[in-house]
Amino acid sequence: MLEAFWDKPWFYGMYWWYWGTNERMGGSTDRGFNIQNKPASDVVKLWYSKTE
Repeated sequence: MLEAFWDKPWFYGMYWWYWGTNERMGGSTDRGFNIQNKPASDVVKLWYSKTE
């Protein structure tokens, strides 16, 4: 999704899954759809840290 929409002038980002205040939320044993403490969070960080 990010690769497809990133360069569109109307794209400013999107709402991702729930991000809890508990630092230990998520992780490899969490089967929920949140991305907290999972490899997907690194992908999102990479895209949103792009400067171009």
